[in-house]
Amino acid sequence: MRDGDRIAVTATGAVLGQCTPHQVTVLGPDGGTLAGNLEPTSEQAVAVAEAHGERLCRAYALWALGLDAWIRGDNAAAEQSTRAGLEIQRGFNDPIGSAMLVGLLAWIAGSYGDHRMAARLEGAARSLWRVLGTSIGAFGPHISRFQARFEQETVAALGPTAFEKAIAEGGQYDSPACAVELALVASADAQWSASVGSCSLTRRELEVAALVAEGMSNRQIASSLDLSPRTVDRHIEHILAKLGFRSRARVAAWWVANHHPPGTLP
Repeated sequence: MRDGDRIAVTATGAVLGQCTPHQVTVLGPDGGTLAGNLEPTSEQAVAVAEAHGERLCRAYALWALGLDAWIRGDNAAAEQSTRAGLEIQRGFNDPIGSAMLVGLLAWIAGSYGDHRMAARLEGAARSLWRVLGTSIGAFGPHISRFQARFEQETVAALGPTAFEKAIAEGGQYDSPACAVELALVASADAQWSASVGSCSLTRRELEVAALVAEGMSNRQIASSLDLSPRTVDRHIEHILAKLGFRSRARVAAWWVANHHPPGTLP
């Protein structure tokens, strides 16, 4: 847990099917009834968005899921959720959501020790926030503290001159589309974490995982693959156990990060 702090993010808009940036609320440890582990709420938001075919809300919920994983020090899960959110953003011109996800990926890159890329991603995020006339700090003091620590650690690692150079390089990616592409290419090329391998999954389990990523329910998967719902339930249980995940949202994020052709997320 970074700095002994714990924050809660509730993707309220995604849960209600009405997602706007201002409906993503950040709370401090004593800031409300949802203070604590944000993972269940974020996963619920992802599930509801998937059930309604709502992609933009799903992207915001994946940001919250990725943020929670990063706070807990699970960089691999954070990267997977953030990449899944960025893939969705490819289909929109959403500067706020893009800035949030690119900025989060910058924090993740810093945690992996890739400080130059972290600064470049930060430069891209800053460009988007600048156009909007705000910053990630608008989401609350705890987010501001994470951002300040990230900047301090990155400057210390690179030195002020190299930091500003990398910020300027990233700042050239000053549209949502360009910033998102920078982030996706950077994370794909860097291979910061060893991806959870698919070799442990059977062919059928891979097919089921792909349909989970498309937002299908177990009953829909059963119909699509001509299986019984009980068989699909067992496949889901095996997939979660083999990959070490606790939720379908994690499976979907893993699939997008490791298997989906770029730009083809349903």
